[in-house]
Amino acid sequence: SPIPSNGYAVIVGQNSNVPTSIPSTAITIELGNVPIGSGLNSDGDAVYLRNNSDVLFDQMSYGDNSDVFPTPPPVPSPTQSLSRIPNGTDTNSSADWQLDSSPTIGTENSL
Repeated sequence: SPIPSNGYAVIVGQNSNVPTSIPSTAITIELGNVPIGSGLNSDGDAVYLRNNSDVLFDQMSYGDNSDVFPTPPPVPSPTQSLSRIPNGTDTNSSADWQLDSSPTIGTENSL
């Protein structure tokens, strides 16, 4: 399903432990019985968002992965998330991403 402008999507694996409280306004993309990329490494990784024509339209890296950002944002703890703050801001720099200790899956970031 396409993600609408100013919309939200949650990408999950088939047997992911995802809260049942994902709002109906969020697009849920289930990848089936495959990991998300390499499973998102806990030390650092990169995420690439492409459309159906394989055109890259957003990307980010974190932790020890500097493929996208020379100085990437830090690795979140198991109870944190990396959130784009403020919502809708994209300067193509690591400054767009902040640690969020109260992740809001499928909704606007609360920071």
